[in-house]
Amino acid sequence: MRKLLLLVVAAVVLAALPLSAALAGAFTLTIPRTHLAVSQVGDIQVDVSIDAEGKVIQFQVSDREYSGTGVEVTLMGHTFWADSLTVVSNLSSTEDLMADHDGTITLVTSHGDIVLEYDGEATIMHGMGTMHKLIIKSHGDFKVTDVGDHFEGLEGVEGSYMMTIVETGVDVGSMTGFKFSAEEVVE
Repeated sequence: MRKLLLLVVAAVVLAALPLSAALAGAFTLTIPRTHLAVSQVGDIQVDVSIDAEGKVIQFQVSDREYSGTGVEVTLMGHTFWADSLTVVSNLSSTEDLMADHDGTITLVTSHGDIVLEYDGEATIMHGMGTMHKLIIKSHGDFKVTDVGDHFEGLEGVEGSYMMTIVETGVDVGSMTGFKFSAEEVVE
């Protein structure tokens, strides 16, 4: 009986510790392949001009938003389900099939929220066999800019990320494949 009481007290004390204490070590975040829906189309601008070498297409997509609920997340080795995930994406073409890519990723969990800002470059491809599938592979730098509750020790963390977005449609409600990984750069 005494051992059982001791185990219960230990479990209660450990449960009361902030999650940030359990998340000691270098920051890592992995969101395995999941499906999000386009929740905001955003602004799209396309400029087509023809130069001596052929057609040149310049484009800009601002504030495209993808969102989902019940998304599996692994944060610093701890796997759990995020209540919601929202990705805001901005693309601005720099050359053929390349673009500057920036935006935010917001995770809402029962332990608090985490907001990352990302800034990198993307390669843009059409899916094999179809012009209706757009694949965006992005990499660059991230920074944790806002946190809530148990994640307070993570604000300001910086590192590198890799992201893949697979669009099968751009209308609100269209399903989109999403995969993300980020790792703190420790100097």
